[in-house]
Amino acid sequence: MKKTICASILALCILILTSGCGGEQPAADGDTASTASTGQARVASTPRQTPAPSSQPAETSSVPAYDDPTALPVTNFAPQVAGFTFDLTPDELLQRLEDEGLALKPADYSVLETIKMDEEPVKDGRQYNAANDDYSYTTTNGIQFWYNDEDKMWEIGTTQADVPTAEGLRVGDSLDKMREIYGENYQADIYGYPVHRYYNGSYYLLITHGFDEEADVVTGWCVSLHYDVKND
Repeated sequence: MKKTICASILALCILILTSGCGGEQPAADGDTASTASTGQARVASTPRQTPAPSSQPAETSSVPAYDDPTALPVTNFAPQVAGFTFDLTPDELLQRLEDEGLALKPADYSVLETIKMDEEPVKDGRQYNAANDDYSYTTTNGIQFWYNDEDKMWEIGTTQADVPTAEGLRVGDSLDKMREIYGENYQADIYGYPVHRYYNGSYYLLITHGFDEEADVVTGWCVSLHYDVKND
């Protein structure tokens, strides 16, 4: 499955949410890869839609070489969002959401008319992706969970300010705050898009920022098994 930058997390995370993150789709136990329009916004972008590159000069970083994100120095961050972790199956996630009183946004099942599916679709609140076999759940408070066709979660993220990272970064914070929390070992504006990338040795933390007067403002973030914003 071919992936390119777009940015569940850009408009998953630019408008991604309710989007994700290029390379081949990872194996079930966590290789790397990331979403087309599902009618929902995605973390860091409109689900898998490619935004226009920024007209601003890309921010410089001490970490070069976009081609091998695993060469990034390791930065410590927790692979979870609001206490939700990647080991949750869809049923376990739905039970956790119910236990914590978190509702799902209604899914748009009209997209199923454009999808050729080998099996009967599961209508449990998941939003199917018209471009591939991935699907997502999005809560009314703006957390999005992405799963692949093997029901393995590969990304969690948000564009909402009331959902911070485990380390305390929020949408609306400055990039100086990002560097204060996570340090300088990141790749800046990867492939010319407003996405900064950290790596903890297994997962990627993708942080999007705005344009022009909001170029220094965090607009979304996600923790992902994929190293880029995913597209087909």
